[in-house]
Amino acid sequence: MLDNRDKEVQYVATNRFFPRFTSILFGLAALALGGSALAAEPVQPSARKTIGWRLTTATVVEGGRAFETRQGLYVPDYSVKAAAEAISDGTPIRKGWFTFKGTVFSPANDRPGQKAGRWYLQGGWKISALDADPKEANALYSSSRVEGELSAETDVNPADHPGASLEGKVVITGNQAAGRWTTGTGSFTGSAGLEGSLIIDGEQRPDLNRPKKPVTPRQ
Repeated sequence: MLDNRDKEVQYVATNRFFPRFTSILFGLAALALGGSALAAEPVQPSARKTIGWRLTTATVVEGGRAFETRQGLYVPDYSVKAAAEAISDGTPIRKGWFTFKGTVFSPANDRPGQKAGRWYLQGGWKISALDADPKEANALYSSSRVEGELSAETDVNPADHPGASLEGKVVITGNQAAGRWTTGTGSFTGSAGLEGSLIIDGEQRPDLNRPKKPVTPRQ
């Protein structure tokens, strides 16, 4: 048998616990009935597309002269500007300006991955849409700009022989091209002055900023 004091303690404990337990039950029921209204739209899968641009009317903005060092011949500043036009329908920027800034190096002796007497071009490139707002185009993450890296090997100094044939490897670093996060690898085929074709096997991630469709709660 419980005395009055024990009954009082039991009553207080029950009344403290029961409202909380009831609130939890009602909350779970509400989620079961209306949870679908909060559910996000299924995420679209990543899309692989061949994207590319044709680069024309290229101009060597800065060629510089080769400095002789103990390691070899070095051109610290090699920059090019060209008009870019999309080759495929899936290419995010239809028309824009292509710019490249990098270095050229010819080792005096064989090095890992490099041979003496050969010339190696390496640097960063970007394509900015013609109609891009300057402020938006220069933002850290911009949907009106694609950028990456280019590296190539050739027999001659590209700064002195921009018309020489050139093939190189191209990478797109993480970009929000056309509003979707895009990465990829590919190649450049053309001249040392960077007139030619830039072709990339790109992967466009799901568009996480797309509008969500209204969902009717379950009855």
